[in-house]
Amino acid sequence: MAKKLPASPKGAPAPEPSAHRPARAAKRRTGGFPGAKLPGKGLSAAPRTDARSLDAFVKSMRMVATSEETLRKKYPDRWVAIHDGKVAAHAQDTNALAAKLAQRHLDCKDLLIRRFDRKRKALAV
Repeated sequence: MAKKLPASPKGAPAPEPSAHRPARAAKRRTGGFPGAKLPGKGLSAAPRTDARSLDAFVKSMRMVATSEETLRKKYPDRWVAIHDGKVAAHAQDTNALAAKLAQRHLDCKDLLIRRFDRKRKALAV
């Protein structure tokens, strides 16, 4: 049996069902990824492309390229989030990493996220 929504004041529009379940509605909006902040409405909104974000991403990529072996030794078999050329967070699994990033109010669009396995693995395509 479905729950009956509370009556709204006379003349006021009825609240949406998701307004009564904010956690469920937020999970639906973000695809269940904790702390995810989606720009605009839905997943089709364009990502940020400003010069500062691009410079920070390039800085992070260079840091990984020059320090990959050091990162592999320091964070073996861990997920690492890199922001502006610095390690922002690391964790054993993606859910724990997402929780840490949410605590620090870091948006996934601004990060380079990578797993560093103990041994390099070749990828045949």
